[in-house]
Amino acid sequence: RQRSKKWEHWRAPLRDAIIDTVMVLEWIRTNREKYRINHQRIAIGGTSAGGQIAVNLCYREEIDGLTFDKSGIFAVIDMWGAWMENENINSKSVPAVIIHGKAD
Repeated sequence: RQRSKKWEHWRAPLRDAIIDTVMVLEWIRTNREKYRINHQRIAIGGTSAGGQIAVNLCYREEIDGLTFDKSGIFAVIDMWGAWMENENINSKSVPAVIIHGKAD
């Protein structure tokens, strides 16, 4: 599949942000008992760039050859930030709430 050159400059920062988010998910799983967190009911989301990170983490199979443990994520909340190079959404995908306005 040919990658869009339009978004190529976003690949490295997006990959790094997704890796940071995956590290947070790992921390949640590691500390679930201490903080009484239900690690099977994680909602992930954000606004603007945070929404882009959440959407790309949940709906990409990989980025630059890296795959991620998305277990426990049961919902995505994206507020004016969705962008994906290749959408890979199907009936098994995590449900999403996407909020945008007319000025976005």
